[in-house]
Amino acid sequence: MKLFVISSVIFLINQIFQYFNIGIVFSTSYLDDLLFFPITLSIIKLYENRRSANYKIPVKHTIIGLLIISVLFEIIIPKIDLRFTGDYIDVIFYSLGAIVYHLTNLNKKRELTYSRNL
Repeated sequence: MKLFVISSVIFLINQIFQYFNIGIVFSTSYLDDLLFFPITLSIIKLYENRRSANYKIPVKHTIIGLLIISVLFEIIIPKIDLRFTGDYIDVIFYSLGAIVYHLTNLNKKRELTYSRNL
């Protein structure tokens, strides 16, 4: 939940900066891509936790989502709509965001196990 809040706040601040044409190349080009999976996967986890309290998003599902998002936003949409440009560096940032999400949740599981053993 903490990752969701932090990612969402950063995303909103970045959107405000973009609206006023304030920002550096990284934030205007890649920050949204980096934050996409932490925000999206957190929302999915919140939804699924309503049905199962211990739901964990499998890494293979994240990889499938990563492939779908990458193909859709970096290959298909740029061919259909000239306002969009495919940038394969975006895929790296989608991947980093997914890794951050899973590492954050991995650490939570370890902390729970450690605190139970005390």
